[in-house]
Amino acid sequence: MAINVHQLKIFHTVAKSGSFSRAAAELMISQPSVSIQVGDLERQFGVDLFEQAGKTVRLTEAGRILDDYANQILTLIEDTRRAMDEVRGMRRGRLLIGATQTPGTYLLPKVLGRLKTQYTHLEIALRIANTRRIQEMLLRREIDVGVVGGRVTFPDLETVTLATDELVLVTAPGHKFTSLPSVRVADLSG
Repeated sequence: MAINVHQLKIFHTVAKSGSFSRAAAELMISQPSVSIQVGDLERQFGVDLFEQAGKTVRLTEAGRILDDYANQILTLIEDTRRAMDEVRGMRRGRLLIGATQTPGTYLLPKVLGRLKTQYTHLEIALRIANTRRIQEMLLRREIDVGVVGGRVTFPDLETVTLATDELVLVTAPGHKFTSLPSVRVADLSG
């Protein structure tokens, strides 16, 4: 037995309005459609949900019980829609970021501060770890995004270069490297 949310909304509207025709007008559907949907629910549950009371209808005991649940279900659905809208608009949610020491200490705090100012209800957490650990956390979905200074070696991860870093060799005056136009990494061995 699958409960149809559309039928619950129609049933709940009839229960609130006390009338099949008023419910139909509110929902902008035909009165026979309302009757069919409520009839389907009654057959599905094997109980009468309404009893006639003059020109209006009122809930039976089974109808009162179903209406309580229908109200809860419809409220939860509306709350879920609202929460998803908030997440989509970044008015709610959580962003977990993993970073290696250099970007996590020197680059991200300023960026995350601006992000938090713009999206005040967004929970932001930063975890510092080495490149390998950040990759592992991403694959286990422990974090949403990683910012690393090292080389990404896990093939299942997508990378985007945010910045390049220039390394500069600094030597004492008179060192043998000062007379060279450039120094290769291999020159540094030993």
